Amino acid sequence: MKTLIAAVSLVLISASLVHSRATTGDQDLELIRKGTAQAYGHWVEATKRKDAQAVVELYAEDAIVLPPGGEPITGRQTILAFYKKYYSDRWQLLNEEFKSTSLVLRGDLAVETAEYTGEIEQGEKGKTLFKGKNLVVWKQQKDGSWKLFRDMWSSSTP
Repeated sequence: MKTLIAAVSLVLISASLVHSRATTGDQDLELIRKGTAQAYGHWVEATKRKDAQAVVELYAEDAIVLPPGGEPITGRQTILAFYKKYYSDRWQLLNEEFKSTSLVLRGDLAVETAEYTGEIEQGEKGKTLFKGKNLVVWKQQKDGSWKLFRDMWSSSTP
């Protein structure tokens, strides 16, 4: 009887610990989800201003950007140069929204997929709607903040 009580107690304690860990994980994911939503908002506002310096602040020092149709871009300074060139084109972001479609937390890395839609002004060409998807890996920094570690996107518009 004592063995049965001990076994039941052990199962209940184990189940309690598993539930506690799952709840903590859900809370961590929710905090990260809120943080990534804020980062996307920061990116949109900085892109509307074509502020490459503000955008590159979202990236970790050892980040890699994998743009569509281009070579990998490694490190914040090279990423800064990429965005300066990207923003020099004749277009203006009018709006853009990101919708997270998945988020997985593994230690100090958070892997996220998202869909995005928006509209740009292209001078004589007028306004153009766009949509696409991205895959990003966020990395937790020593100060507890989350920065873009890997960033890849592609258009869903032909």
